Amino acid sequence: MRRENMDTAWESEMRRAKRANTSAFVITLILACAVCAALLLSGASCRFSREKWLCEPQRRTRIVSDLLRRNDPTGM
Repeated sequence: MRRENMDTAWESEMRRAKRANTSAFVITLILACAVCAALLLSGASCRFSREKWLCEPQRRTRIVSDLLRRNDPTGM
């Protein structure tokens, strides 16, 4: 192979590798954001409200746990 052809092939391979790495990074970043959002939103379903307390007695332990975690009961 001639020197120019090898350089062109090498540059082409570098561009392909850079695109692949960028794509993998973006996909990983999107998945990480989705996991963080899911974790943040999953806690919202356990927040205390009068309606949840009355309508969902089976979830009261999770509601109380969330309430105690968010408020310091010392001195109450």
